[in-house]
Amino acid sequence: MKIDFKDRNGFTVVDTGSQVSVPAKGRQTLRVAVAGAGSLDDIDHCEAHPTATADW
Repeated sequence: MKIDFKDRNGFTVVDTGSQVSVPAKGRQTLRVAVAGAGSLDDIDHCEAHPTATADW
């Protein structure tokens, strides 16, 4: 899963990712640490990348 943390203008402040196993049609919660990755005050919202790669 890849996630972009963006400022209020839509610019990426922090991008991060991690491998997560999710069954077909399933859900999974992923917690990511962003403290120390930049100014937390600049983060307005996050966007998850809409596509995932299969781990065959």
